[in-house]
Amino acid sequence: MLFSVCQLIPAKYFFILFVDKLSLKCYPLVKEVFNTDLSTLGGRIWALREQNGLSRRAFAERLGVQQDEIANIEYNRLKKPEQKESLYRSIATEFGVSLDWIKNGGDNMYGADPRDEITAAFGELAARHDPVIDGFIQFLRSRTPDQLALIAQQLRECVACLEAAQNTQNKTED
Repeated sequence: MLFSVCQLIPAKYFFILFVDKLSLKCYPLVKEVFNTDLSTLGGRIWALREQNGLSRRAFAERLGVQQDEIANIEYNRLKKPEQKESLYRSIATEFGVSLDWIKNGGDNMYGADPRDEITAAFGELAARHDPVIDGFIQFLRSRTPDQLALIAQQLRECVACLEAAQNTQNKTED
């Protein structure tokens, strides 16, 4: 009967042991230990790289750094990880993740959802109990998706007009 058992060998080689009635054989699969501990900065960088399907080399090239630099971060070998702040910022920007998640972990890899902020803002407006604001919110709730798209376009044009007027006023005051 043939079966496999995974075992972590101290020499940082991952082996699968194939055992049958006659022999015991070891075959190296990969020459590295994976850091999947998301409570560490290195584990989060590893997870992000793996999620994007990138080798360490491809990940490093995309960021313009050496492969060893990424390996040192992933294996938590840095004596002063705070010295890599600019690299963490580059990773956050390049891969669209939260810098806070990279540095500190947490549940939300992508940061706060902007829709949560909008919901909170509408909640604050509704809490004022201003009849004009309440009426406007009710008006928006009763519109169709096409009507809302038209209203959004008109609001963008209105905001652009107000910003242009503000810029003109600022220039005349200077």
